[in-house]
Amino acid sequence: MAYQIGYEIEAYGLNAQQIREVIESKGADFLSPDGRDRLFGYSESKRIPLRCTKANPYYVNRKAWIAAQDGSLTAGGLGPAFEIISPVLHGAAGMKEAARIHKALVKAGAVTHRTAGNHIHMGINHSARWARMSDRKKAEVGKRLAHVYKHFQKVIDALLSNVRSTGGMGAYRAGSGYGPSTREVNLNRPFGGRCVLNLGSWVLQGRVEFRQVGNTLRWDVIEG
Repeated sequence: MAYQIGYEIEAYGLNAQQIREVIESKGADFLSPDGRDRLFGYSESKRIPLRCTKANPYYVNRKAWIAAQDGSLTAGGLGPAFEIISPVLHGAAGMKEAARIHKALVKAGAVTHRTAGNHIHMGINHSARWARMSDRKKAEVGKRLAHVYKHFQKVIDALLSNVRSTGGMGAYRAGSGYGPSTREVNLNRPFGGRCVLNLGSWVLQGRVEFRQVGNTLRWDVIEG
C-alpha cells in the first residue's frame, strides 16, 4: 500500500472564489461550505479532512480539498488569509497532485509571511503491518522517530527559510524561531503536543505530522 500524505498550506492573498477556481482548474475536487464561496470556519474544518470516518456525514467528500480560516494568520496588508487542507493523498501520485495545486496557487497570487507555515502529515494509517504492532512497540518506534528527528533538527531547520532552533515567542516575533504553537522536539515527552515533529497521531493512527515548514512557498523546500 502506498504511503499516505496530508498537506496543509497556510498563506495570504487569495479569496475563497479564487482558491476554488485554482484547485478545480487542476482537475481536483473542491468542497465549499454550503456550496458558497467562503472559507470553512476553524471548527467546521476539523470535521472534514484527514480525520474523516465513515460515520462522518462529510465522508463522501474525503477526496476533496478545502479552504479554511486559521487564527494564527494575523499579518495585515497581504490580502485574505487562508489555509488549504488536502484530502488524503497516496504515494508519488499524491505528491504530484499537491505540487500541481501548490504551484498553481502561488502563480495565482498566494504569498507567505513569517506567521504562515506548511504542515505535512505522512503515514500508513492502519496498515496491516502497523496494526500488528503492540502499543509498546508503537511507542518504541515513535520514540525512535523523535530521536532521529532531534538529531538532525539543526540540519532540517537550516534548510528552511526562517526557522532556527532558538524557540520562544521572542524569537518567533523576530522571524527566526518556531511559532507559538510549534516547539522543538521534546524527547522527554515525544507524544505530548505540537512539536515540529508531531507524534500525537502515531500510536492511534500510524501517522506523523511535520509542522511549521517555515514560511516558504518554494515547493522544492517543502517536498524535501
